[in-house]
Amino acid sequence: MRNGKEFKTILENHELWLSSNKAQGSRAELIGKNLSGWDLSGTDLSRADLTDANLRGANLSGADLLGTNLNYADLSGANLSNANICDAKMLGADLSKADLKGADLHSAMLRGVKLMEANLSGADLSGANLYGAELMGADLSNANFNEANLSFANFSGIDLSKAQMVCARYNKHTIFTKGFNPKDNGMELNKRKQVYERLPLRRSVEGTL
Repeated sequence: MRNGKEFKTILENHELWLSSNKAQGSRAELIGKNLSGWDLSGTDLSRADLTDANLRGANLSGADLLGTNLNYADLSGANLSNANICDAKMLGADLSKADLKGADLHSAMLRGVKLMEANLSGADLSGANLYGAELMGADLSNANFNEANLSFANFSGIDLSKAQMVCARYNKHTIFTKGFNPKDNGMELNKRKQVYERLPLRRSVEGTL
């Protein structure tokens, strides 16, 4: 692992910051860092800042990402199976072809995320905000979308027969596979007139570790 000693120090300070309720240590600030391909399985990165980080192909299986800032991060092809991603901020993140099997994304901010061909089987996305998310070709078998915001999301070409969608909110711009009836699956139509809101400008930050 490149610069493993520096990264270990960052993690130690972050753990102290968490355990001391921010009184000691320091939050892990990994904005724009290149962590592509790193083995971070089981790592506690809860509430860390990984905005714009390159985590392409990284192993984050079983990692704690509770409340972590992953806005605009590149997680394409990453292993996030069984990870705790509750309340995480993933605005505009790239999760295409990522393995999210069994991951907990309850109440996560997933607005505008790319989840094309991702494995979300058994994942919990209840209460998550998937406004404008792209999920074409994703595996959603046994995924939980109950009470999620699915306005402007794209589910084209996806078998949703095994996904839970109770009280999930959609609008007339949400795209489903032909033949899927959202009302028959307990979903709620948002009838308010909505105009698609573009994502905020991406922070252009580069860094290596």
